Amino acid sequence: MREIVKILHVASTSLLAFGFLGVAVFVWVTNWGPTDGGANIGLAAIVFVCLVAGGLGIVVAAVALVLASAASMRGRQSAPQSR
Repeated sequence: MREIVKILHVASTSLLAFGFLGVAVFVWVTNWGPTDGGANIGLAAIVFVCLVAGGLGIVVAAVALVLASAASMRGRQSAPQSR
């Protein structure tokens, strides 16, 4: 169970980093990029992918949190109690 939680944590961190960096690049380009005007459809598609990656990162983080807490609770229940 711990290995799965570690893998999910790495996946979540990677997705969140990709999403946040992509949105940061979008904001930088729209504010300080070329001012030729016109629609930048490719940039909008990349931002959509980055937003989806960030959302998936949040969902994967929530799943990892639930699995880690469930494993912790299961470990506490199966531990022998001393009196």
